[in-house]
Amino acid sequence: MRLNKENIYTGTSLEIFNKIRSALELKKIKYEYDIINHNTDSFLVQRGVPRSMSGNPQNSGNIFEIYVAKKDKEEAEYYLKSKKLL
Repeated sequence: MRLNKENIYTGTSLEIFNKIRSALELKKIKYEYDIINHNTDSFLVQRGVPRSMSGNPQNSGNIFEIYVAKKDKEEAEYYLKSKKLL
């Protein structure tokens, strides 16, 4: 959890992630992001839930998150919804 930040996007699409970031930059809304990679170098480790070897080529195991300041959340969401990005 980030101090004084609100999550406006969590998803697996790199394309949408990049479009949202570009839109926020155009509107001059400051943001932070995280890219969470659940892939591991060793697929032989037998912990947790078994995963498919074929995977999903669309997201390749990444989860993308974008955060904005609490004071900017409403403006950011309104703008992104008007651009049909949320």
